[in-house]
Amino acid sequence: MEYKRARELNRIQKVLEGANIKLASIVSDIDGKSSRRMVMCIADIKICRIILIL
Repeated sequence: MEYKRARELNRIQKVLEGANIKLASIVSDIDGKSSRRMVMCIADIKICRIILIL
């Protein structure tokens, strides 16, 4: 179970870095409460932009 969680966290980090978002340089724990909130806000912004374009 821990392996799957670590793999998902690495995947999220890789996607963010692909979008030039270096979350690991801002927070010490990528799985922490603050970093999860940041990722959710980024996702909400992206969804809002897509809705506005449609």
